[in-house]
Amino acid sequence: MLKKKRVAKVGKTANKLSNKPGILILADQVNLKGCTIGMENKAVSNPYRVFLADTDLHMSNFSNQFSKGIGQVRLKAKFMGSGITTASANFRPEKGGPDFDLYVKIEETQLTVDERFVAYLR
Repeated sequence: MLKKKRVAKVGKTANKLSNKPGILILADQVNLKGCTIGMENKAVSNPYRVFLADTDLHMSNFSNQFSKGIGQVRLKAKFMGSGITTASANFRPEKGGPDFDLYVKIEETQLTVDERFVAYLR
């Protein structure tokens, strides 16, 4: 329950800072090479974990200010350790909420059928 409250608070703060005059959050370049990025959800009746292995991520011009232009993210990885994954996104800060384009492609993934995971796809 505490995690949910923290996540909600972070989300509210992020919305307040989006395109707010006088506050600049800027990442010119962020690069991650050969890392694993994952998410584990233990707060549900059927806990699960998904991850990207061998991840190469490049983020540029990421900001909370629309005047700084479009932020871009490019990613290459292996979904669940095997699926060839590419993704790209363009982010535009807006006061009214998120504004982004997202492209994700996952190919040749070798997955074992896990009923806990399948339950979330239904």
